[in-house]
Amino acid sequence: MGKFLVTKTIKFEAAHRLESLPAEHQCSRPHGHSYKIEITLTAKTLDQHGMVLDFDVLKRFVMQLDHQDLNGFVSPSTAERLAQFIWDGLEHVVLGEMNRDTPIDKQVHIHAVTVWETENNKVTFLGAAT
Repeated sequence: MGKFLVTKTIKFEAAHRLESLPAEHQCSRPHGHSYKIEITLTAKTLDQHGMVLDFDVLKRFVMQLDHQDLNGFVSPSTAERLAQFIWDGLEHVVLGEMNRDTPIDKQVHIHAVTVWETENNKVTFLGAAT
Protein backbone atom coordinates (compact mmCIF):
# COMPACT_ATOMS: atom_id res chain seq x y z
CA MET A 1 0.00 0.00 0.00
CA GLY A 2 1.34 3.41 -0.91
CA LYS A 3 1.08 6.68 0.93
CA PHE A 4 0.52 10.32 0.08
CA LEU A 5 3.01 13.14 0.64
CA VAL A 6 1.38 16.56 0.46
CA THR A 7 3.21 19.86 0.87
CA LYS A 8 1.98 23.37 1.62
CA THR A 9 4.22 26.42 1.22
CA ILE A 10 3.33 29.51 3.25
CA LYS A 11 5.04 32.91 3.25
CA PHE A 12 4.92 35.50 6.00
CA GLU A 13 6.84 38.49 7.36
CA ALA A 14 8.18 38.59 10.91
CA ALA A 15 10.80 40.21 13.11
CA HIS A 16 13.16 38.77 15.70
CA ARG A 17 16.51 39.17 17.33
CA LEU A 18 18.95 36.65 18.71
CA GLU A 19 19.47 37.94 22.23
CA SER A 20 22.24 35.49 23.14
CA LEU A 21 24.62 36.78 20.44
CA PRO A 22 27.19 39.48 21.20
CA ALA A 23 25.91 43.06 20.81
CA GLU A 24 28.14 43.65 17.78
CA HIS A 25 26.58 40.74 15.85
CA GLN A 26 24.04 41.97 13.27
CA CYS A 27 21.45 39.38 14.36
CA SER A 28 21.49 40.58 17.98
CA ARG A 29 19.55 43.69 16.91
CA PRO A 30 15.86 43.64 15.91
CA HIS A 31 15.45 42.83 12.22
CA GLY A 32 12.96 41.10 9.95
CA HIS A 33 12.74 38.37 7.36
CA SER A 34 10.40 37.25 4.62
CA TYR A 35 9.96 33.68 5.82
CA LYS A 36 8.90 30.77 3.67
CA ILE A 37 7.59 27.67 5.42
CA GLU A 38 7.12 24.30 3.76
CA ILE A 39 5.08 21.69 5.61
CA THR A 40 4.94 18.13 4.30
CA LEU A 41 2.37 15.67 5.64
CA THR A 42 1.99 11.93 5.05
CA ALA A 43 -1.09 9.73 5.07
CA LYS A 44 -2.04 6.31 3.79
CA THR A 45 -5.66 7.29 3.19
CA LEU A 46 -7.69 10.33 2.17
CA ASP A 47 -10.55 11.97 4.03
CA GLN A 48 -14.16 12.05 2.87
CA HIS A 49 -13.30 15.00 0.59
CA GLY A 50 -10.46 13.13 -1.14
CA MET A 51 -7.74 15.11 0.69
CA VAL A 52 -5.05 14.35 3.23
CA LEU A 53 -5.86 17.67 4.95
CA ASP A 54 -7.35 20.97 3.84
CA PHE A 55 -4.28 23.16 3.16
CA ASP A 56 -6.08 26.12 4.74
CA VAL A 57 -5.76 24.45 8.16
CA LEU A 58 -1.96 24.63 7.85
CA LYS A 59 -2.04 28.21 6.57
CA ARG A 60 -4.23 29.41 9.44
CA PHE A 61 -1.84 27.92 11.98
CA VAL A 62 1.31 29.42 10.45
CA MET A 63 -0.21 32.83 9.74
CA GLN A 64 -0.51 33.52 13.46
CA LEU A 65 3.18 34.46 13.08
CA ASP A 66 2.64 37.01 10.29
CA HIS A 67 3.95 40.49 11.18
CA GLN A 68 4.81 39.37 14.71
CA ASP A 69 7.95 39.44 16.85
CA LEU A 70 9.01 35.79 16.87
CA ASN A 71 10.74 36.27 20.22
CA GLY A 72 7.25 36.19 21.73
CA PHE A 73 6.71 32.67 20.36
CA VAL A 74 10.04 30.86 20.51
CA SER A 75 13.40 31.38 22.20
CA PRO A 76 15.95 31.58 20.87
CA SER A 77 14.14 32.68 17.72
CA THR A 78 16.40 30.83 15.28
CA ALA A 79 15.13 29.16 12.12
CA GLU A 80 15.86 25.81 13.78
CA ARG A 81 13.66 26.58 16.78
CA LEU A 82 10.95 28.07 14.55
CA ALA A 83 10.77 24.84 12.50
CA GLN A 84 10.46 22.83 15.72
CA PHE A 85 7.82 25.25 17.09
CA ILE A 86 5.70 24.86 13.94
CA TRP A 87 6.07 21.06 14.02
CA ASP A 88 5.10 20.85 17.70
CA GLY A 89 2.16 23.22 17.27
CA LEU A 90 0.78 21.37 14.27
CA GLU A 91 1.31 18.00 15.89
CA HIS A 92 -0.50 18.94 19.11
CA VAL A 93 -3.07 21.51 18.04
CA VAL A 94 -4.05 20.48 14.52
CA LEU A 95 -3.21 16.83 14.02
CA GLY A 96 -3.77 15.85 17.65
CA GLU A 97 -7.43 16.84 17.42
CA MET A 98 -7.84 15.37 13.95
CA ASN A 99 -6.17 12.03 14.76
CA ARG A 100 -8.00 11.48 18.06
CA ASP A 101 -10.04 8.27 17.89
CA THR A 102 -8.67 7.56 14.39
CA PRO A 103 -7.03 4.18 13.68
CA ILE A 104 -3.25 4.53 13.26
CA ASP A 105 -3.34 3.46 9.62
CA LYS A 106 -5.70 6.35 8.79
CA GLN A 107 -3.88 9.10 10.69
CA VAL A 108 -2.11 12.09 9.16
CA HIS A 109 1.52 12.62 10.20
CA ILE A 110 4.02 15.41 9.73
CA HIS A 111 6.93 14.37 7.51
CA ALA A 112 8.98 17.59 7.55
CA VAL A 113 8.86 21.31 8.32
CA THR A 114 11.28 23.51 6.40
CA VAL A 115 11.89 27.16 7.25
CA TRP A 116 13.58 29.50 4.80
CA GLU A 117 14.88 32.52 6.71
CA THR A 118 16.39 33.91 3.53
CA GLU A 119 16.43 32.68 -0.04
CA ASN A 120 19.84 31.07 0.67
CA ASN A 121 19.32 29.77 4.23
CA LYS A 122 16.91 27.02 5.18
CA VAL A 123 16.43 24.52 7.99
CA THR A 124 14.43 21.29 7.86
CA PHE A 125 13.07 19.68 11.03
CA LEU A 126 12.08 16.03 10.77
CA GLY A 127 10.93 15.40 14.33
CA ALA A 128 10.85 12.09 16.14
CA ALA A 129 8.12 10.51 14.01
CA THR A 130 10.14 10.48 10.78
